[in-house]
Amino acid sequence: MIKSQSYYFFKEFRLVKSLLVLLLVQFFIPKTNHSFSEFPNKADAFEIDVIGNVFFVKGAELQKYSPDARLLNTYSNQLLGNISSIDLSDAMNVMVFYREMNQVILLDNQLSIKNSPIDLIDLGYSQVDLACLSYNNAFWIYDAMGNELLRFDKTLQKTDQSGNLFAVTSFNLNPVQMLERNNRLFLRDKQNGIFIFDKYGAFIKRLPIPNLEDFEVLDDQYLLLRSDTLFLYHSIIQSVDTFVLPAHNIKEIRLRNDMMYLINKDKAFEIKKITSANSH
Repeated sequence: MIKSQSYYFFKEFRLVKSLLVLLLVQFFIPKTNHSFSEFPNKADAFEIDVIGNVFFVKGAELQKYSPDARLLNTYSNQLLGNISSIDLSDAMNVMVFYREMNQVILLDNQLSIKNSPIDLIDLGYSQVDLACLSYNNAFWIYDAMGNELLRFDKTLQKTDQSGNLFAVTSFNLNPVQMLERNNRLFLRDKQNGIFIFDKYGAFIKRLPIPNLEDFEVLDDQYLLLRSDTLFLYHSIIQSVDTFVLPAHNIKEIRLRNDMMYLINKDKAFEIKKITSANSH
């Protein structure tokens, strides 16, 4: 019998799978707070900071909205072109990464520029595909040419590196997402799953669940999105809850308090309120 890829993920980590099918009429209701309608209807990407502000990427522009959908600040740099990714994991720093230009900019929480753009070519890296914030005002990059992860401190001195990723993981990687949380560095590869490293860049383990559209870490829980299904992996007790989502073609999802924020592959942004079945 041919077993699914999810089977091998659950078997390897000896997980207890609890299938919780969430029907739209039972658990999710459309946004009813009028203020939510003031959020943009479309965006390339979004992120949410620790206090609930929502940041939208629209081409070369970054917009910051309050939790109740008031536009607070904007930032853009037309010379650097479209924004590739942002990182809000540090409350005092907003990282903006421009892959095409190999540049990183750090903003404050009002979206004002804190320093000159960091030219990664000047650091010796001309093909950087990913970047994310790190502890103590540092940052990581994924150098595609050298196939390794490198960490730089706030003085732009290299502090740590993983070495060649094929040598340390035995996988040919083409990572599409990178983030640091709780002294761990996470790398998402479309075909091979999630690769976890310690804060020095040493490889720890792989979560072998492929074809993920998105990944996020909330405390000890990992949110993994695949085919409009959300896998909630509890890393301490090693169990998985599975949620069938009330939308289609989702490419990015965030959960905050009792709200679900998502963008689909047509760039349409939605908010849904999570309610208990007992409330109906």
